[in-house]
Amino acid sequence: MKISFKKLAKKVSRSVWVKRRQEQETKKSNLLYGGLLFIISIGIGVYIFPRDKSTKYAEYQLGTVSPERIIAPDTFQINKQIVEYEREKEEKRKSIPARFYRDINAEDEAIKNIGIFFNYLNDFREINKKLIEIDKKLATEEGKRDTLMIKQKTALRVRKDSFVEQIKRNNNIDIEKQKWTFIHQINDPAFEKFKQNCIRILKDMYTIGMLNVSKQQKTFVNIDLTLRENTGESTKNINNFFDKQDSNNEISKRLEAVYTLLSDTISVGLETIQSFLTPNPNIKYDSELTEKLRNEAAANVSRSRGFVLKNEEIIGSNERITEEHYLKIQSLREYLTEQGRLRGRFSTVLLYFGQIGFITLILLMFMLYLIQFRPAIIKDTKNMTIIFLIFLTQLLFIYLITQRFRLSEYLIPTTIASMLLAILFDGGIGMYGTIAISFMVGGYLGNDFSVTLYVLAGGAAAVISVRHIRNLTQLFKAILYILLVYAIVLYIIGIIRGMTLTDISMILFQYSLPNAILSPLIALGFLALFEMLFGVTTDMTLLELSDLNRPLLRELAVQAPGTYHHSIILGNLSERAAEAINANSLLARVGCYYHDIGKMVKPQYFIENEQDAKERHDALAPTMSSLIISSHVREGLAIAKKYKLPNIIKDFISHHHGTSKISFFYEKALEKSKDSNINPADFCYPGPKPKTKETGIAMLADGVEAATRALKDPSPARIRERVESIVTQRFQEGQLDECDLTMKDLRAIIESFIQILTGIFHARIEYPSIDKEKTTASEEKIIEK
Repeated sequence: MKISFKKLAKKVSRSVWVKRRQEQETKKSNLLYGGLLFIISIGIGVYIFPRDKSTKYAEYQLGTVSPERIIAPDTFQINKQIVEYEREKEEKRKSIPARFYRDINAEDEAIKNIGIFFNYLNDFREINKKLIEIDKKLATEEGKRDTLMIKQKTALRVRKDSFVEQIKRNNNIDIEKQKWTFIHQINDPAFEKFKQNCIRILKDMYTIGMLNVSKQQKTFVNIDLTLRENTGESTKNINNFFDKQDSNNEISKRLEAVYTLLSDTISVGLETIQSFLTPNPNIKYDSELTEKLRNEAAANVSRSRGFVLKNEEIIGSNERITEEHYLKIQSLREYLTEQGRLRGRFSTVLLYFGQIGFITLILLMFMLYLIQFRPAIIKDTKNMTIIFLIFLTQLLFIYLITQRFRLSEYLIPTTIASMLLAILFDGGIGMYGTIAISFMVGGYLGNDFSVTLYVLAGGAAAVISVRHIRNLTQLFKAILYILLVYAIVLYIIGIIRGMTLTDISMILFQYSLPNAILSPLIALGFLALFEMLFGVTTDMTLLELSDLNRPLLRELAVQAPGTYHHSIILGNLSERAAEAINANSLLARVGCYYHDIGKMVKPQYFIENEQDAKERHDALAPTMSSLIISSHVREGLAIAKKYKLPNIIKDFISHHHGTSKISFFYEKALEKSKDSNINPADFCYPGPKPKTKETGIAMLADGVEAATRALKDPSPARIRERVESIVTQRFQEGQLDECDLTMKDLRAIIESFIQILTGIFHARIEYPSIDKEKTTASEEKIIEK
């Protein structure tokens, strides 16, 4: 026995050592992964850092007062603002007319093909005539016996079908339609005239010109174009030529002049001409040459609008910065950056070190917040990956808008990251993420911290408005809050800078309004993507799961009605307790709805579903009863997997009993067995212990609800005593060691439990029984009815 104990102790010791080693390895790998993401984020942040302007004089903004006199160190050019420069380039591009050329081969090809078509059509007419003659002969007695003539008819029919198929394939014309019957009926001179008229009209259309583009396209509406022909280039209006719509009208008009009131002839002529004209336009748009000439013209637009000479005063001390001053200062910043590059590699390396330090400091503050206040997130590689991707997406938006497309900084959708962090994690992470991103934007824009204020205020509004988002209505409220805050910040900054209200309003409606509208919608799209890729569960998903008409909950109500009722009460208890300690009340309620779904497998063995459950267990060994009771956790996880419930809901199934002992059957086993060597582990739930506040609340609620229901006289005092006893017992057993519930939280949870349970199990008035012998005759009649 002594040796057995030593072996057991050694085995347990080794198991503990292996577990600790695994935890250390996991912690180390998570730390390395987090560090890798941190370094990658710094690298990307530095890579997209703008290098076209020095940060010197960055604080000199339009409308503010210059703190010092600035003298030009050298002669440099005054650069136009990006918006002005891009506008001039676009105007120059538009001034270059579209280039077209006349394709003479197209006309030759079409005329040749229409000639071949009419030759086929003529052969088709000849075959048709022969078939008519044969049919007349075969109608006679002598003809019916002429087998040679029957074979000839069959051969002609096959040849005719071949012509029909070939014309349909080559020209997309079905000559067997009703309107084409006149072709068989007219004589040869009339057919020849019809042919010549079609060819003549086709040539006339080519002489004027058939476009390969539509004149209704925005790019080509009423434009002047440059047409290249054999004789040289000339400028013409696009309306001098035909497109498909114009050509239909013109061809019909010309055919009507020849074949008045002959609708089939006009329709067939139009179809024939268009089948050769439309696929072979002869006035073709040369997009490659047009773009080349326009790009060359745009490239020749000068960025300069003048020069500042060496030692010239740019602005005096205490002087208000006008638009002219601002352009000169911005040009000076660009000049100083370029001079820094020219001075050598040391200056460039120094700049890189400064940018690395800037990005590192911002990200480090955010990481320290997570390490100090949200350590569980740092330990989870999935959560770290999500945060990394959110920051990466935000950096990409900053780069695209400020550098790639050179758009206004007020269009940067920074509230996307704020909303995603707040919804997927919590408001604190959303707020700290917003602070980090706002300082990044300010740094990228040359230490323009008025934009930092704009981003920070908008992000704060976004975090507050979507922190507990439950439906799409809140999303529209978020749009209004963000827009309102943007407007307030813009008007404050604009008034300080001396801008007119009209200019401020223009920025608001041109940039801030679309930003405020699009950012929440884009965030919603990313939210769905993260839910799909990482299995993240948001409040909106929880709301869907809270629907009591969902198939799984309806099945629970039918299979195990007592368990269903218990789960609903548990949901109410947990929701109120979560509200009391500022936990996720929606998650607590929904998790409790599903925590006991495993009882559907053997509902008859649980007392809340069957009154004779105790008698069923009396017929079983205590170990078997314990196995059946604890198996509802395993069965619940299997059902959750089948119905694809989120992991966050599965946690309630596995955590709500923790590793607690099934005391009733353990005591029963001790009573029945004379052998005291009963393994307590056989009478414990598989666990694990609760890891979050919400699953911890569910464990406590499950215990107090069952214990209170068992009270014979549930007075407020007895309810309080029982609730405090159960919570204390769970705490002393160590079941709450792995979730971050404090003593203050437990006190608030107890009070919320007592308040609800007292309302549910309060004493009721005993109604007097109805003495049937004293029931009046009229009352008996009413009862009978």
